[in-house]
Amino acid sequence: LLAYRYVIAPVGTIGMDYNMVYPDGALDTIGDAVRRKYAIKPRSVFPATPARVLLIKRRSSRGRSFMNGDELKRNLTLRHGFQVDFTDLGTMTFGEQAQIAAQADLVIGVHGAGLNNVYMAPPDACVVEIFPPQLIATHHLLVAASRRLCYIPLV
Repeated sequence: LLAYRYVIAPVGTIGMDYNMVYPDGALDTIGDAVRRKYAIKPRSVFPATPARVLLIKRRSSRGRSFMNGDELKRNLTLRHGFQVDFTDLGTMTFGEQAQIAAQADLVIGVHGAGLNNVYMAPPDACVVEIFPPQLIATHHLLVAASRRLCYIPLV
């Protein structure tokens, strides 16, 4: 088991991205506990037909929200046949957030806390993280890698 006692950051660091490599199976164990506590229903078939997309809506937050979220949802639905949940996870309980993430074949979101529940996504799901031009971070990449999820960063 890996443990981190100290976090080293450059002098003057205002905020930190919680970048760490998770011990093998740690997020699976946490996910299993959440599934039991909140009675999360797993996908009966993966991938689903039509594929289920969780498009994470954010209230405007330092320029990190979709300007064309409704158009993106419409295109994913009409052009590609996906079932799209365009959802503000901030309005949901933790259990509801975990349930919707557990049902997603594809999770798309702008970098931020809304992507924290990707560890609940099914093993073959894909995560698309969209970064504003001035930011790149690896937290959700490491979570996706720890869960063996497909991960695509977009700037």
